[in-house]
Amino acid sequence: SYTVTYTTSGPCPATSTFAITITTALNSTITAAGPFCDTDAAVNLVAVDAGGTWSGNGITDAALGTFDPNVSGPGTHTITYTIAGACGSTSTQDIVVNPTDDASFNYASASYCTVDPNPVANVTGTPGGTFSIDNGGTIDPTTGEINLGTTASGTYTITYTTNGACPASSTATVTITDGFTAVITQAGPFCLHQGEYILEGLAPGGVWSGPGITDTTLGIFHTDTAGLGTHEIIYTIPGSCGDADTILVEVFDNPNAVVHPEYTIDWGGSVIIDAVGGSTYNWSPDYNLDCSDCQSPTASPTETTIYCVSVTENGCVDTACTKVNVELNCPEIYVPNAITPLSDDENAVICAMGGCVLEIHMRIYDRWGELVFETNDLNSCWDGTHMRNGKLMSSAVFVYILDATLANGEKVNQKGNISLIR
Repeated sequence: SYTVTYTTSGPCPATSTFAITITTALNSTITAAGPFCDTDAAVNLVAVDAGGTWSGNGITDAALGTFDPNVSGPGTHTITYTIAGACGSTSTQDIVVNPTDDASFNYASASYCTVDPNPVANVTGTPGGTFSIDNGGTIDPTTGEINLGTTASGTYTITYTTNGACPASSTATVTITDGFTAVITQAGPFCLHQGEYILEGLAPGGVWSGPGITDTTLGIFHTDTAGLGTHEIIYTIPGSCGDADTILVEVFDNPNAVVHPEYTIDWGGSVIIDAVGGSTYNWSPDYNLDCSDCQSPTASPTETTIYCVSVTENGCVDTACTKVNVELNCPEIYVPNAITPLSDDENAVICAMGGCVLEIHMRIYDRWGELVFETNDLNSCWDGTHMRNGKLMSSAVFVYILDATLANGEKVNQKGNISLIR
């Protein structure tokens, strides 16, 4: 408090006073606060000088300056602080309250099988967050896709955390159970009377059903129980993570191979052996046949032989056999005694003639003992020429010597004269 005195300076001075009081001015400047999230706890705001009154959206205590983001809600809020009195003061401050992210998400189901397609998270709240999984599970952190192939069976907690200014987290629980794939290994086709066959499924523990199934646990299929036709076989693995698969199994009738029971030929001859009853044929033994995979081969055995044919139709086989008897009616070997080269008669060449010949060695000599022709082939004939120069021999008498072995084991040794007539 002060007294101000005023004094005049005239011949008759005078004095007067005036009382003045000076008060210290107060500072209402508000200390900056925020930004806040709308889920943050309430805080007491601060100003330079105390004793004022607070007001504005979100102020829950005017004396303490309590600001509650839950009450204000998201937005920019102007807060006023007023110190009353002649030397009071008023200040304002804008406080930003951001909305808290929504971390809501879900999966289509709370349980999956390991053989199901990988589930992907459905984010219903704020996108762009990050996923994680516990217990060693495998998850895509961006999409929330759970890899069922590399995640063992069990129960997992998946957490989704947003990345905004006011992040949030939420969780979901997913149970994964071992799944089974009931793929059946294709079987057949089968032939009637083929008997039992054990079917195979990719995973054990299933139940077999359908025509021809005689054991539903082991998957035994019997051709005679099923009968002819196409049969639907089902393999079912029960349970929430089970599976089922279906195949078609065909059972065909057996072919009926039919052949003539027996044939008889002379040694060196041949016969057509015929079979019926199927679409493909296979003969054995395959020697002395002009074809072994045809329906009607020509057989030229040198001894009595049993030929069997396998007849196939739709993969089913039947067998029948026939016997080809070879008779050894071996005539004597005959060599003509005259040759008329370059003529049209039957003696234009000299050939050894006879049947059942296995081996032959024939030589022809001139009158001086010189070899003019030699052969080991029954079908090779002498035309009257010299074996060395190919020139036609002059008229003369020649000597032949013939050694042969017949099919019946008989040895033949003979010789004679041949007259060459020109």
